[in-house]
Amino acid sequence: MGVCNKVYVYDVSVFSDRELFDKFYGQMDDKRKEKIDRFKNASDKYLSLGAGVLLKTVLSDVGIRDYELKYGKNDKPYLEGDSGLFFNLSHSGKYAIMTISDREVGIDIEKNKKFEDSLIKHIFDEEEISFANDILSGAETFSATCSRNADVLYTGMWTAKESVMKFFGIGLGMDPVKIHLEMNEDMQCLKATAREHDCSGLFIHRYELGDYQISVCSEYETYGGIIPIG
Repeated sequence: MGVCNKVYVYDVSVFSDRELFDKFYGQMDDKRKEKIDRFKNASDKYLSLGAGVLLKTVLSDVGIRDYELKYGKNDKPYLEGDSGLFFNLSHSGKYAIMTISDREVGIDIEKNKKFEDSLIKHIFDEEEISFANDILSGAETFSATCSRNADVLYTGMWTAKESVMKFFGIGLGMDPVKIHLEMNEDMQCLKATAREHDCSGLFIHRYELGDYQISVCSEYETYGGIIPIG
């Protein structure tokens, strides 16, 4: 496993303290400040600031203090030059998260939410839906640790697909139903295939953080745990 395969999480609810918000906002560069300022809702501002704090803190911890961000297609950020470090950010609800690796990586976090049948059929293929139905029906072939809650299960599967999209830097420009998840019974280590992109050698690692689901798409078969920041 690479030395940098870690997931960092920041609880942005601390920014409801205006003094603390202003303190960290003042430490951000102009581009991050512009991003934060574009949001109208306080919760969105907190998440954007949290992403900026994570980026600054984590890169500093690994010895990168002077850097320039560049943006690829669909605005996926990367470090200018040959740093040998890859990262990805995501946020949802009250959490901003970041992962770093020495190879390309994608990460997604979502708070558990309701998936209507129409949305399920739009995002997941027949085999994935059948797999989910078997788990939800309590099929004996699945371990007791599998979630029997449809919202938790489908949210987790959705973050898995999102992490693949973010790995390739495509985002929602990649049709999620064209990504097929190959899942084991405890849903802790997944593989993916995609009709238009080579997913060979990719692995998806799933985490739960309270009522949030997290997935990381990586070239590594094993990955680190979650590290809280702040």
